[in-house]
Amino acid sequence: MAAASTPTIDYLIDISRQAGKLIRDAYHRAKHVDCKVSAADLVTETDVAVERFLIERIASSFPTHKFLAEESSREDDQLSSDPTWVIDPIDGTTNFVCTFPQCATSIAFAMDKEIRLACVFNPITDEMWYASLGNGAYYVPAEGSEAVKIHTSGKTELGDSLVSLGYNVPLLRSDQRDTNRGRRIAEVVCKNHRMLMYNSRDIRRVGSAAIDLCYVAMGREDCYFELGIKEWDIAAGVLILSEAGGCYSLINGEKPDDLLHRRQILACASEALRTEMSSKLEYIDWWEGL
Repeated sequence: MAAASTPTIDYLIDISRQAGKLIRDAYHRAKHVDCKVSAADLVTETDVAVERFLIERIASSFPTHKFLAEESSREDDQLSSDPTWVIDPIDGTTNFVCTFPQCATSIAFAMDKEIRLACVFNPITDEMWYASLGNGAYYVPAEGSEAVKIHTSGKTELGDSLVSLGYNVPLLRSDQRDTNRGRRIAEVVCKNHRMLMYNSRDIRRVGSAAIDLCYVAMGREDCYFELGIKEWDIAAGVLILSEAGGCYSLINGEKPDDLLHRRQILACASEALRTEMSSKLEYIDWWEGL
């Protein structure tokens, strides 16, 4: 492949900071908010503007590449073998709307269905995480600061672990919550939350999958799991986690080739912790009943 067709991690860092400026400039302003599938599934004009900016900027440099992005992709779109950019313009839109400072631009570059480059940037706190396949994961606390190589905490037992979780609030707030599938998902979420109340060190709910994965990668959290996430929520974060020594799978411990499309993730600081978590968590196939 010609050099011009291959991005670098520096390219991702640069466009992430440019996108972050759009988010930061809009953060404290009044926002026009629309709902997608429910009153808890929000999109703002800034989500759309940031995604458009990124796609246009990347397409001008890499015109043959494809995109898998939150605001412009269809429900059934999946990562292909083609060079593909997986983008979430604002992961944590509800946080952004409420000025809760846990939101991030998440950008990943994949080839042959393998994530090669990743960058997650929280423009509100000015924190950045990035990784390239085989070269470790790094944290930059603020622009101009030196990048620090990061590692997971290495925790091996749930009782010693700070666990972050997510649950698909948009589905639970939509008409689907009264279907058999919706009730079953709600039941699983509640059972798993209850299990953590009795077995973990403590529980957190950050509201951004990308940031949660980076927090596990750097040891701020020891484990994160969620039902209902999509490819663009986790594509960048799973590479950063892996390069920091962490591991991830479906909630039942399996790691199929199409994991990014399975709408769930279990991410842990160690294999031992992931094994314990998968043995204690109740599993449900997100696509069952659809």
